[in-house]
Amino acid sequence: MAGFTIEDIKTYIIETASNITEIEAFKNEIEYIKYIGRYKLGKGPLCNHTDGGEGISGICSKNKGKTYEEIYGEEKAKQLKQLFMKPQLEETKNKIRDKRKYQIMQPRSEEVRNKIRETVKEGHKNNPRCWITKDTENKQVYKQELDKWIIQGWNRGRTINKSNWRI
Repeated sequence: MAGFTIEDIKTYIIETASNITEIEAFKNEIEYIKYIGRYKLGKGPLCNHTDGGEGISGICSKNKGKTYEEIYGEEKAKQLKQLFMKPQLEETKNKIRDKRKYQIMQPRSEEVRNKIRETVKEGHKNNPRCWITKDTENKQVYKQELDKWIIQGWNRGRTINKSNWRI
């Protein structure tokens, strides 16, 4: 979308519904985006990055994309940077780099790998997952998050549990 600025774009705000639940609002958002079309997909004028229906409602940061200087002014920004962005000594950087290098290069023992396997198995027992499908895409999600995905137009697939495991 390079080549034009926000001033070049005409924007419209239209209230389509009122006194509805958040779930209904998400469904409406998905329907309208699908109906009007997204520019990125070549199907319409909307600049949305997603098909809608996800995210947290009611949170908007007026400072998003701004620098410390733009938000707090030069003097306060300088103080905050000194407080939170302390430069590290070269010796400290080398220690961190060496530690990470060792962690990456170090192979895991069989005992550690077995422990990880058991932890993952226990996690699957406590947090059952299920398959969901949308168009040609499939993915596994936790059952407790299933409603969120269904709102976005996904359909439930098969449930993953011991009876479905194949070896």
